[in-house]
Amino acid sequence: MNKVIYSGIDIGSKNIKIMSISYNKETNKTKIIYKNSFPSQGVNDGYISDLELFNQSFSDALKKNKRETKENIKDAIFSIDSFGLKSKIIKITHGTLNQNSVSETDINEIERKINILAKKNISGEIIDSKLVKYKINNYEYFSSIEGLAGKRIESEYIFIYIPNNHLSNLEKSATSNDISIINIYSGNIISGEINLEKEDKKLGVLNIDIGADKTSFSIWEDSKLIFLDSINYGSDDITKKISLEKKISFTEAETLKRNFKSDKKIEKIIRESTKEIGGVIKKSLIELDKELLPAGAIIYGGGSKNEIVRESFKEVLNLPIKKYSKNILDSNTDYHSLYAALIHQIIEEKDNSFIKFNFSLKPLKKIWDKIKL
Repeated sequence: MNKVIYSGIDIGSKNIKIMSISYNKETNKTKIIYKNSFPSQGVNDGYISDLELFNQSFSDALKKNKRETKENIKDAIFSIDSFGLKSKIIKITHGTLNQNSVSETDINEIERKINILAKKNISGEIIDSKLVKYKINNYEYFSSIEGLAGKRIESEYIFIYIPNNHLSNLEKSATSNDISIINIYSGNIISGEINLEKEDKKLGVLNIDIGADKTSFSIWEDSKLIFLDSINYGSDDITKKISLEKKISFTEAETLKRNFKSDKKIEKIIRESTKEIGGVIKKSLIELDKELLPAGAIIYGGGSKNEIVRESFKEVLNLPIKKYSKNILDSNTDYHSLYAALIHQIIEEKDNSFIKFNFSLKPLKKIWDKIKL
């Protein structure tokens, strides 16, 4: 059978997004065959806080999906940026054992020390880790250093983590709705992996996804992910401010936010709120000494469509703001992360060597024996 269907699910506080794409193995082409968004309940700040309420909304979404597509979703790829993913850089200095060159034992010892430090310093469930760089004799190396001459090695690793217990709630929800989890990805990371231009990732670029109640952002440099974080502030917070200012319902405020033309008060709320989000991101850039990213920033997600949002980010970040330049088959940026997760899964199955950074889910092996690792 040449055609395979892949389904993806993105769970947020406001919406449950479902997308299906077909992949033709013979022509190596993909096509979006379905996408829709359904109301989400029982989710606060990206976390499944009321499992029973969420399961009901999840079940309703799946039933509507079946009515529209005439197909049951039996297995799915999940995108989980709204779950509050964060990153932390851990650094250590290690003296080579023979004081002459780097051996395999040195590399193993570095990884052992790094993991011990991570467990002590990270409050949450560690999902994955990745080498950022080694430094020997003031030279930086981004891959294997075995056999190189040197007495001391400075090492940096990035660890991705999530608050404890949240992934187990997601697994319970999937199981109760008879869905097998194929894989779980950070939408922001996978979106950067698939959609960002190679040259941008090499030069240095900021990848920003503005969701309903969270904004996630990642920094890429030397073709590597070097930072990931999320902020408990999204497009719904802007809508709430408009609702209070105008004394109207949230639904009316959302419509007004998307369609306003010359209302200075609304424009001011959007600008100030966007600058507030941008200010938090700017602080991270300063702390990481990454204020100057040659490729600038790319913004997507439901909260990115307003031109004022892009102008405000440009002002506060002092970086050029770009749109995705690749044709990802879908102009609606609400679905960029989910689309990227599906494409990534296809590529992973075609060529495992492609993967540069994704969640291995090894810490969850005991919980999810069904998942292919």
